[in-house]
Amino acid sequence: MIRNPMEPCDFEDEDCCPMCKQISEHQFYKVVKGTERCPMHGGSRQAVKNKENAANQYRLHVWKQRLNEFTSNDQIKSLRDEVGILRIVLEETINKCQTADELLMFSARIASLAQDIGKLVSACDRLERNMGEMMDKPSAIKFAAKIIDIIGHNIQDEEILDIISHEILEELRN
Repeated sequence: MIRNPMEPCDFEDEDCCPMCKQISEHQFYKVVKGTERCPMHGGSRQAVKNKENAANQYRLHVWKQRLNEFTSNDQIKSLRDEVGILRIVLEETINKCQTADELLMFSARIASLAQDIGKLVSACDRLERNMGEMMDKPSAIKFAAKIIDIIGHNIQDEEILDIISHEILEELRN
């Protein structure tokens, strides 16, 4: 049921605007549905704001659900996929260029992609270090020593054990 926006009412009516009751002696209007005032005293503006707030609350709820989907993903803290996507986009952009003029025309885009990839790789590196997924050199050497110990328990030939340990440590130095 759509009401007349300036529907008059009696002073005693339940849905009579409290501002009308305070200010006016003769003319009283009903409040706009969902508000506390009549159109003359800002009820229409309040109704529009209420609709905007409801829309914002809905968007916020949808974004919060989407955020929960992302955070429940085990790979959320990995940026490797994004790095791969940017590299593919860079490669495709370069492949589009058939002439030097086209390469010049796309140079800003290529430079921007290269810069974005660099930033993302740095962020990925920091994130992996913070999460303990990346080994620094001393940790890698300690890990190699443990591997050599495990191999040593199963191989009795000292000469072969020395060759294996030497090759592993050599690989770590490179």
